[in-house]
Amino acid sequence: MTGVLLDTNVVSELTKETPESRVLAFLAGHDNLWLSAVVLTSSTSASACFRRGVAATASALCCRHS
Repeated sequence: MTGVLLDTNVVSELTKETPESRVLAFLAGHDNLWLSAVVLTSSTSASACFRRGVAATASALCCRHS
């Protein structure tokens, strides 16, 4: 099993109103993305991240593959 373990700075980038295009391109180029417990608990806006950034990005990536 292989994948990419995302660091806090990558995850927090997704919470920005306009995420950096290079970060979005990097994420779009990988199918197997992972978050550590440290990333999940260290972010003060983890729930906002999931609602706004990660969920939206995951949705866009899934649609790209269908």
